[in-house]
Amino acid sequence: SWGKMVAGSTYKLTARATGGGQFRLKIATNCSSPATTVDSGSLVNGGTYQFVWPSNVCWVTLQAASGTDASQTSSAGADLVLVQ
Repeated sequence: SWGKMVAGSTYKLTARATGGGQFRLKIATNCSSPATTVDSGSLVNGGTYQFVWPSNVCWVTLQAASGTDASQTSSAGADLVLVQ
């Protein structure tokens, strides 16, 4: 489950995907621009991305992409944990 993020804290995102699926996290901090400050890039299963949660968050985008092999079922998700 997702809890409230703490600005200035470090988090680790770990992709959980099957069948070639991919997961991506983007966080925009400038509300007048579509540019993102945090971008994990497309992560495959087990891929990780560590970042500091920004103090100003305008929006968060989560993207899940399926694999390219139509003969396989794919899934994509992620775990986000606070780094102690």
